[in-house]
Amino acid sequence: MKAEAKAEKEKAELEQEAAIEKRREERKRAEEGTESGRPQETDSVQISEAAKAALKNNTPVEAPESIDSEPVTYTPAGEIAAAPVETEPTVSFTA
Repeated sequence: MKAEAKAEKEKAELEQEAAIEKRREERKRAEEGTESGRPQETDSVQISEAAKAALKNNTPVEAPESIDSEPVTYTPAGEIAAAPVETEPTVSFTA
C-alpha cells in the first residue's frame, strides 16, 4: 500500500510539473507573438486606402439645432396623449 501511495504521489507530481511546463511554454509563445510594449489583450485593425481617402474627403457633420419642445406621451394605442397639467404640490399638516 505504501508503494502504491508513493507511486500515485510521484505520478501526481509529474503531472503537475508537466502542466506547469506547458503553461510556461504557452506564455513564452504568447509573449513572442506580441509586439513589445503593446498590451496582449488588444485587437489590431487595418484601414484600407479607400477608407482612408473617404475619411479625408469627409466633411464634418454640423450638430442639429436643439429643439425646445415639451416631452410627448403616447397611449398604448400609439396616439399622442394630452400633456399632463402640472400643478403646484400641496402640503398640509395637521396636528
